[in-house]
Parts: sequence; C-alpha cells; structure tokens
Amino acid sequence: MRDNFQPLVIRLMKLVQTAAVLVVLAWALPAVAQDTQEPVFDAMATIKVSVGVVAKHHLKKPKIDQPFLARWLKQYLETLDPAKLYFLAKDISEFEKFDDKLPEFKAAKSAKLIKLISKRYQLRVESALQHALDRIDQAFDFTIDESMPLAYEQWPQTNSDRTERWRLQLKYDLLVERSHTSKRSAQIEFLKSRYESIRKQAEQHSGQQALAVYLDSFCLTVDPHSAYISAKEYNNLFGWGAWRGRKTIGVGLSPINGRLMISRVARDFSREPNASKIFGCELLAIRSQKGVLYNCRETTLSTIGQLITRGFQRDESVTLELYDEMKLQRFAVKWPRRPSS
Repeated sequence: MRDNFQPLVIRLMKLVQTAAVLVVLAWALPAVAQDTQEPVFDAMATIKVSVGVVAKHHLKKPKIDQPFLARWLKQYLETLDPAKLYFLAKDISEFEKFDDKLPEFKAAKSAKLIKLISKRYQLRVESALQHALDRIDQAFDFTIDESMPLAYEQWPQTNSDRTERWRLQLKYDLLVERSHTSKRSAQIEFLKSRYESIRKQAEQHSGQQALAVYLDSFCLTVDPHSAYISAKEYNNLFGWGAWRGRKTIGVGLSPINGRLMISRVARDFSREPNASKIFGCELLAIRSQKGVLYNCRETTLSTIGQLITRGFQRDESVTLELYDEMKLQRFAVKWPRRPSS
C-alpha cells in the first residue's frame, strides 16, 4: 500500500528504532487515529519535540550547535527560494543575525525567526511575481545571445539585480513554452497561471505550513533522505481509512533547485506507453480532467502528494505538463491514476 505512494511524497528518515519513529510527529500527543481529530498547534513545543526525537534516535546523532543552526537556516531559505529570485542579500544578512550566534538551540527564537522569514517571503514573492505578471505581456528580444546560470550562487544585492534575474527567467520560461506552442497567448496564459499559483502558495505560507517547511529543512540538514511529516499529514497518510479509495500517479519526484524532476516510475505504471518518455523530465504542472491547472514549480512534495491523493476527486487520469531538458521541449501526456492498494 505505501510502496506506491512513498516515491511521491516522502523520503523517510533513516532512524535506528521502530517504524513508529520513522516520521517525526509534530505534537506530543497520542497516536492520531481519525481524520477529524485536529492536533493542538504549539510552534515551540513542536520544534523541541521534533529536534529532540531526531537528536536522540537518528543514526547521525546530530549536534544542534551554532554551525548546525547556520546550515539549517541556509537550507530553510533555499527551500523557500531555491532559484534566488525573491529574497535580497540584505534580507539574508538580517536573518543570519537573528539568533545572535546562539551556542545552543532555542525554540522560542526559532519560532520568531519563522514568523519573520514567512512575512518577508510573502512580501518579496508578491513584489517579484507582480512584476513578472506585468512584464510578461511586453516584447522580448530573442535575437540577443545571452544566458543565465542554472542556479545563482549569491542572492541579489538590489531590487534592480532581482529585476534583471526575472527578465532572464521570463525569457527562459517563454522559450520553454515556445517549444510547446507557437501561440504567444497560450504561452502567456500558461505562465500567468503558474505565477499566480506560486503567489497563492506564498500567501498561504504561515503558521503550521511555515513550521512544516522549517522542520523539513531541519531533517534535510541532518540527512538528505529525511523529511518532516506533521501529525495531521501523518494522519491523512496512514490513519484509519486514510488510504481507502485513494489513487496515485506512481512516479517518484526529486526536488532540484525548486523544480520537481521525475526520478522513477513505479512498477505498476512502467508499462504505460509514455513511461520512458517522462523519466528525467521536470514536472511543470498537473491538469485535471476538467482542465484545472495545478502549478508544480516551487511546490513541496507533501503538497503534491495531497493534491494527487485528494485534489482530483474521481479523476481516473490527469495530464502531466513536462519539460525535457535534453530535447529542450515541453510536452503533455495523459497519465493514469490508480488505487494505492
């Protein structure tokens, strides 16, 4: 039952003890057995319990000292802004000074830091994507020979630097769309839908969702094959009746610089005609049978998992919008959904 779903959503933690410890539960509560039970949310308690479980039970026995906190913060910021298109260098400097080089982990300050970063992230995304939505309708000169890095090493120093990065990003995105359709209106419609989706995701990035990304970054800092799953998500995945009637799309996804790459196709789906074609491609979006487009750029694996298992209701198939970097081509394939058990 879980084998089909695990490649979609979770990279389980490599822990010493039983399977019950494989998932870092977010709240110090008894096992949650029903979808209707809502866990009590306490950010500081959640952080302390999660860090304590990993520090005690993980094979690496991580030491939560200042160097670790610095790596954790770096991982958190790069999870939020992997392409370095939103935050400015001055934001990063402010965040790095927040803990004042604490010699040990303090949950209270981390909770305040999450709130600060979340609000700044929402502000920067709104500003950047509004610029992108305004700029994309204007003309671009594709005769100029210019390039952009696959990943920027430094954060933009000024708003002008960030604007220039977005100019190049918009040109790149339009070129990808041109490989799919020659109609500029269709290119712009698809990209506007993606940018609006990213903006909406940022608007919802607060509270428990922001904490989940923060603790997922903690797990990745300890072990790149680990992930955080909140009590509510755990309940949705493994609780009573949670899997009954659920369907998956049977592909493994690996996040790379903010993009979701198809890293494997499950055995039950490997006989599909397009199985070999989609392997190694970027998943740009998923389209429902009703034509509703769901953005996959800068989206967490848990969000995609929830979308696939619960967002498509009774759809028997979905359309995957993909990009093949080897062929420099965007294409779409109709892809089945099958029961998880």
